[in-house]
Amino acid sequence: MDSEIKIQPKTVSILGCGWLGTPVAFQLAESGCEVKGSSTSDEKINRLSKTGIETYFLDLNHDNIPVLQDFLESEILIFTVPTSKVNLEALKNFLFKVNFSDVKKVILISTTAVYNNHPHPITEDDKDLINQDHPAFQIEQAFSELGIDLIILRMAGLIGAGRDPRNFSKSPKVLNTSNGRVNFIHLNDCIRIIQNLLEKDHWNEVYNCCMNEHPTKKEFYTQISTNPNLRFSETTDTTFKIIDNQKIKNHLNFDFIELYQSIHLP
Repeated sequence: MDSEIKIQPKTVSILGCGWLGTPVAFQLAESGCEVKGSSTSDEKINRLSKTGIETYFLDLNHDNIPVLQDFLESEILIFTVPTSKVNLEALKNFLFKVNFSDVKKVILISTTAVYNNHPHPITEDDKDLINQDHPAFQIEQAFSELGIDLIILRMAGLIGAGRDPRNFSKSPKVLNTSNGRVNFIHLNDCIRIIQNLLEKDHWNEVYNCCMNEHPTKKEFYTQISTNPNLRFSETTDTTFKIIDNQKIKNHLNFDFIELYQSIHLP
């Protein structure tokens, strides 16, 4: 990870120490931050606690007020719980408690899935392309009503650290849209973005987070596949997405270092 990123020590609580939250917790602790992490998995809690990270068993769907109060004694909250695991009413109940806590800033991990398909590159200003019924957008709206400093990171498809994009090539959604474009972000860049945001203290923005390149699905999956029988249906369909990442590169002077050509596959 980037050794040149210097974060002033902060108190950070990470709700959802899973695929993304756990390595973020490790990296921020290594940078000198006081880190609190939560999970609903005893195995993950044991793993985190052995590294010196203060750990909590927290489930949004079940109140545990004393534990929650301790967990929220932080300046910054990073919310990494996957959309599929969030009950909106339980979330709103949790956010009510956040409003009366020490938390002053929030980083919310969202998804570019909130955008509808469009033949041209999609930027953060394309509010007319947002599917307002998408659960991730409803979560964004709930956080926006907090009235405290907020950054929303709309992540493209997450790969790296056990998430092998070759597995997606089995999907009819991939095979039947050969000219659709690929939008991914690697775990390493996800962590670097969060580090940069904490180092630069830059708040109240929405950022698309995606690799620079957008090869067609046929180009990408043919390149990485080990299946000699991989067959794509030829199509002229233009209902796909190209996620524009220029805003975060400009605002943070950020470079996406992970490229499709250099993705390490086991």
